[in-house]
Amino acid sequence: IVEATNRERWYEPLIATGDQPTVLVALIQPMGQCQRRAAQLLEIRAMYRLGHGKVDEAWEDLLAHHRLARLTARGGGLREMLRGIAVDGAACLADQMLLAHGNLTASQARQMHDDLDKLSPLPTTADAIDVDANGRVDAADVLTVINYINAHPGDPSLPPPPVLPPPFYDVNHDGLCNAIDVLMVVNDINGHPLGGVAAGEGMGEA
Repeated sequence: IVEATNRERWYEPLIATGDQPTVLVALIQPMGQCQRRAAQLLEIRAMYRLGHGKVDEAWEDLLAHHRLARLTARGGGLREMLRGIAVDGAACLADQMLLAHGNLTASQARQMHDDLDKLSPLPTTADAIDVDANGRVDAADVLTVINYINAHPGDPSLPPPPVLPPPFYDVNHDGLCNAIDVLMVVNDINGHPLGGVAAGEGMGEA
């Protein structure tokens, strides 16, 4: 598992069921529980190693835990993103246990900080579907992505730095802008026919 978390992408086939057309959010994702179980196994072994004074080995497992969270979050949609964020949250709690009970040296603490700082950022729910970041998911988001694709035929790469979003052309966080990003926005709109609110909007309301 540790070695696998060093890969750049997590491949998870999406399975459609029945004879009716379906949207991405309705597809079966059999690997979801496997990702959680892998994260739990990493955490269990890390705590076991911590209990036996093997701090460096414990940190190796927890760092893999964080990498697994990022691989999970870069899946094909919002569910994978939320799952990845949850996995990373569990890893952060385990980090606290290591800091509290590991009797870390200054060098070990500095290494943990540096390792965490090198991790790629997790995608956020706020920019998952709302391409133009106006708080709503609508046809304008679809048009924004389509216009970008048409303006760069045969080139799915994102705008080079220092250009920063919005617009969030890379809806599924795979490092590209292509038809899949368009499809994800369209599916979200079709799933909310009365009008879509961007992910993260209104989440604090009771």
